[in-house]
Amino acid sequence: MKNERAFFGPGGNSKAFYDAGLKSTVDAPGWVASIGLDAYEYEAGSGLTASAGTLLLIEALIRGVQISLHAPYFISLSGIEEVKRLGSLRYISQSLNAAKLLGAYLIVVHTGSAAKITRVEAMRLASDTLCHLLEEIPDNGVLIGLETMGKINQLGTLDEVIELCKLSPRFVPVVDFGHMNARECGDVFTSAGDYLIQSVTS
Repeated sequence: MKNERAFFGPGGNSKAFYDAGLKSTVDAPGWVASIGLDAYEYEAGSGLTASAGTLLLIEALIRGVQISLHAPYFISLSGIEEVKRLGSLRYISQSLNAAKLLGAYLIVVHTGSAAKITRVEAMRLASDTLCHLLEEIPDNGVLIGLETMGKINQLGTLDEVIELCKLSPRFVPVVDFGHMNARECGDVFTSAGDYLIQSVTS
């Protein structure tokens, strides 16, 4: 049995952050630490807009807070148009570079859609995209987290995410409990005990 430390914190800036009189994400890690939390996800879902200077400033103000970065939502590893699908690699590369400046240990990536194709084909395309990633984007030490998704027509069940992560140690599963519960119409997590995760190592 292996015990892993859990980190807790918000994704983006909550109403409480702004109610505290704060306005800039530069202040977010310090505020998170001040309320007793130790994790923060920098949200870049709509695209990366922060300058390198801003990201470095946030990194300089981190005090014991674990940082991750959510990559743009428009990334699709399983897109049926090859040009657009492989174009996602540019956004992943930008996210990895931004995460390095930010001092983040991981970026979070959506795996894509399975709406117009079979799940088998979606997995094939996603695997192909990730293989191109491994060939074309150097490892800068930031992990690439593949997130479980909440809609039936999205690629990203827990089993699918784990299978994709087997391609490389650079890929790790990001388990979104809310997404998993939504996907199963609330039937997965019905009590606090359902959220307990045990890691078993052989």
